[in-house]
Amino acid sequence: MRNALRIYWRDLGRIARTPATWIIVFGLTFLPALYSWVNIYGFWNPYQHTDKLSVAVANCDQDASSDLTGTVNLGNAIVEALNSNDQLGWTFTSEDDALDQVKSGKSYAAFVIPADFSSDLLTILTDDFQQPSLEYYVNEKQGAVAPRITGTGATTVDTEINSEFVATVSKVVADKLSSAVADANGKLDTANANATNALHTASSKIGDAQTKLDQLSQNISGERSEVRNVHGTIDQLSQQADSLGASLDDVITQAGATQQAVMNFSMSLTSPMLASLQKVNTATSTASVAMGTVQTNYAELNTQVGLGLGNAQSVLDTEQGIIDQINASGLANDPAVQQQLQKLTDRHTQSQQNLDALKNQQNNITTTVNDTTTMVRNLSDDTQKATGSLGTLTTTLSGSSLPTIGSGFTSLNSALATMVSTASQQKQIVTQVGSLLDQLDDTLGQLQDLLSSTKDSLGTLRTSLDGAATDAGLLAQTQTWQNILKATQLDSTKISDFMSSPTQIETERLYPVNNYGSSMAPMFTALTMWIGCLALVILFRLDADDEGIENMTARQSYIGRYLLLGTMSVIQALIVSIGEIVMGVQLASPALLVVSTILVGLVFLSLIYTLSVCFTHIGIGVAMLLAFIQIPGTSGLYPIEMMPSFFQRLYPMLPFTYAINMFRECIAGFYGSLYWSNLALLLVFAVISFAFGLLVRPVMTNLTRVFNKEALDTHLMVAEQTPTVARRYRLDQMMRALGANDEYRRQIMLRAARYEVRYPRLQRGALVAGIIIPSLLTVLSAYNSHNKPLILALWVLWMAIIIVFLLAIELVRDSYQRQMLLLNVAPDELRHMVATNSSTLFGRVSATIDPRHGSGARNDGAASGGAAANAAAQATAYDVPVTQAAAPTHYVPGTDIPVRDDEPTQQIDISPETIALAQTIQDSQDTPTGGATAAALTKLNDAIVTRIDARAEARDRQLTDQLIQRFTTDGTQTPAPQAPAQPQPTPQTPPQPDGGGTRAGDVIADNSDGTANTTGTDPKREA
Repeated sequence: MRNALRIYWRDLGRIARTPATWIIVFGLTFLPALYSWVNIYGFWNPYQHTDKLSVAVANCDQDASSDLTGTVNLGNAIVEALNSNDQLGWTFTSEDDALDQVKSGKSYAAFVIPADFSSDLLTILTDDFQQPSLEYYVNEKQGAVAPRITGTGATTVDTEINSEFVATVSKVVADKLSSAVADANGKLDTANANATNALHTASSKIGDAQTKLDQLSQNISGERSEVRNVHGTIDQLSQQADSLGASLDDVITQAGATQQAVMNFSMSLTSPMLASLQKVNTATSTASVAMGTVQTNYAELNTQVGLGLGNAQSVLDTEQGIIDQINASGLANDPAVQQQLQKLTDRHTQSQQNLDALKNQQNNITTTVNDTTTMVRNLSDDTQKATGSLGTLTTTLSGSSLPTIGSGFTSLNSALATMVSTASQQKQIVTQVGSLLDQLDDTLGQLQDLLSSTKDSLGTLRTSLDGAATDAGLLAQTQTWQNILKATQLDSTKISDFMSSPTQIETERLYPVNNYGSSMAPMFTALTMWIGCLALVILFRLDADDEGIENMTARQSYIGRYLLLGTMSVIQALIVSIGEIVMGVQLASPALLVVSTILVGLVFLSLIYTLSVCFTHIGIGVAMLLAFIQIPGTSGLYPIEMMPSFFQRLYPMLPFTYAINMFRECIAGFYGSLYWSNLALLLVFAVISFAFGLLVRPVMTNLTRVFNKEALDTHLMVAEQTPTVARRYRLDQMMRALGANDEYRRQIMLRAARYEVRYPRLQRGALVAGIIIPSLLTVLSAYNSHNKPLILALWVLWMAIIIVFLLAIELVRDSYQRQMLLLNVAPDELRHMVATNSSTLFGRVSATIDPRHGSGARNDGAASGGAAANAAAQATAYDVPVTQAAAPTHYVPGTDIPVRDDEPTQQIDISPETIALAQTIQDSQDTPTGGATAAALTKLNDAIVTRIDARAEARDRQLTDQLIQRFTTDGTQTPAPQAPAQPQPTPQTPPQPDGGGTRAGDVIADNSDGTANTTGTDPKREA
């Protein structure tokens, strides 16, 4: 941690000593805040200016009328209502002009009220309803928000139409209702008085009915007495009928005997037969007289019974009238009255049924009595005829022949038999009359009991009616009755207003925000801090150099540079938050807003810095992608529930989610521990990113070195220079290189050569796959709109796979180059590295790029000062070692590079670039380097030339073939060592001002077979 702080304070000192960088620092800290301020101010309260949105209105409506509403023109009512509405900029014009304004963009929308609008709307009051239509035109080309706002205007117009129509109809109905109530006001008093009088009248009639019921009951008692008297007469008649039957039997017997005597020519029997006939005649006369008495008595009884039944029917009719009057008066709704009324109705029905039965019995008895009287009279007539026949018979006996007398007797016997049959029927009829009289007596008794019960019910009903009459009188004095009378004071305007808007929403604002800009501030603040942190990692170097820092590690470099960038982020947060406070953004806690902005900035910086330092340009691209995704995916603008499911699933995994929630708490108010829970979740992102950076950063140095080196080779892209702290060679790698024989070296070289052959193919395959697959996914998304989020995710995943693949093949290629370089390190250097467990082949030196081998790299020379800042990047890039050696005795020709006495200088061929590189290293270090360094630098020069030429595919393959040919014979044998070649004299070129000129080992030209011509090359160097 001490070295990290030293790096931090050293970098701050560098900024302080370089005034030109102050402008850059000021821009980095101030410009991001402008993004937040400008957007918050721009969105401060845009809905206050909706009245400037032009909306054309064309009213073509014509008058319409109905019996209920009269003449109306809702189009004019709508225009009048919109004139007082300032939600939108209503412009009233003709239909053609309205449409032209919308099409030209002068108006955002237009409403056209058709000519038949009112007439169609009034059809709702008829059976033939026609749906009215309001024409609405909107120009959606004018933007995404304007059509939504004008759509709100359409809702306003629709509401105005509905309210106006309902208000109009309600006003008319209220006026008519008020008039009707006024007319009914007098009728209510009259109805109340009439109801009271009707109740008193009904009560009086019930009293009369009770009196009549008493009289009827007394009459029924008398009628029952008469029935009993008639029943006694009927009994006498039955006895007389029996006597008549016995007399007729005697007559028949005597007639038979007389006839027999006649047949025997005995005239002595004529006198007895006449005596018998005289008796029969006397008996029939007596029966006829008795039957006349019965008929007379029954007529009287029938008259009395008819009067009684008539009175009973009158009572029942009166009772029915009372029941009907009670039902009509509405008193039947009273539970007490209703119960008694139901009992009275049931008894009335039963009484009516019994009375009808009595009437039927009376009719039956009358018919029976009349039939009996007729039969008795017929019998008397037959007896008289028989007597006359007997007289005739006597005369005939006196003066006629006996056959005539026999015939007379035969006729007499026939008449007497008829009389016997008639007498028998009379007895049966008398018996039936007696039975009917018994039934009549029982029915009259039941009627008398029913009348008594009816009288009691009428008494109860009368009591209820008296109470109802009293209540009706008191009703006029109650408050409810007075409220009914006040119905004549109905206010039709208030009623129409209520009907047009029957409900009113009472809004209680929780955590109110006074303007739209304050509502948008959380989103813009979070986005500002993300953009600010992204600008920091883009403009600042992410790797710290080790100037003045001993034994610096990758983790120390990571922490030290984060502290510097974190300081810049804190300044950004202070400027943003204080600026928002000054602008007047609504705040529940200004102090907590400042603290929250600082914490959010540091968390965002940890994420972006870790991605950028570990994955360089790819990490920066991922940070940009996260910025794009988090705008719709964190409910900053719209509720997350309105977003596609893809963003809903990402919502809890994005840091913007918790940062925006924290800012909302600071602005609108706090709820429980919501702020602290969001802060805790946000800090989880910082912990994860820090842990990833500290653990993975040292491992990723090789990847970043390769990526940066490739980017620099383009001479177009800005990239970090090679990391100061390179990745270590593993101990097993150094041991294998130290003990490597020719066969091991040959195998490594063969692998490297084969990979160089495959490398272009792998690149082309990745490029083709990176184009074809995304293209297919794009076409697929056009025909499968439901799965677009999934297709987008597959598209991003595939591109990530391609990027990882390209990085992997670059890492493999770099690994072969590092192994080849390690195999060319002198044995003494390898032993020293193993013994000291050196972390890199070149130690820790400041890394820059030589101006003759690339451009676009960042140069810390001005900031670091001294020759150490200009050390060669190529040596650092390939980890070529520099170690101390024994004191030299002489130098490489043309340079001041010292070499050992036991290393012949004629075996060293060095290019001008390598000589300049070695000279720079020598100048930057106090300790001389050994001859092995010069040999290693020679190999380094060849590798640099090879890498530059490898940009051409054909050249790359030629070099690969040469490499294989040099190290193999027919692919299996190792070439024998060659004797050192003597250096050939070459023309010398005067030195150039830029250090040019041709030196030993310089590449002059390419041979036709692809090999490079050099001066004074050494076979060992070629190996």
